[in-house]
Amino acid sequence: MIEFKPDVHYVCFGFLEWGGQAIAPDGNLMLLVEQGEEKEWKMTYRFRYFKDGKVFDSADTKNWYTCKIPKKLTEPEVVHSIATFMAKVTEAIKPDVANLLVIDGDNEKALAMISQRPWAHVKELEGGEYVEDDAK
Repeated sequence: MIEFKPDVHYVCFGFLEWGGQAIAPDGNLMLLVEQGEEKEWKMTYRFRYFKDGKVFDSADTKNWYTCKIPKKLTEPEVVHSIATFMAKVTEAIKPDVANLLVIDGDNEKALAMISQRPWAHVKELEGGEYVEDDAK
């Protein structure tokens, strides 16, 4: 689950979805890059493999990861790196859906951009924080 919180700078959000591939089970990849208080870049990403048609509380397999991106990179360099990664994965697996949203803003801007996409499912948690999940 990815949470969108106030006072966090969101850089970009990527989403790939594939089906009928010999290389991997039907599923998707979602990633979010943010810049924290220490001005560190952090990427959270998740691979999801479909087992049912539910959005939330599904039996799908979800593998979550977090990594740091070198602090020395500028924001345009970070976005370029993510765009290059997304392009290479897209070339390799030919996904049905491939989106990279450059946010460069706060949680409200991120949510406004992401929630407009047909593959995004957003719900509000207690305390006014939001979470994004996706479904087939």
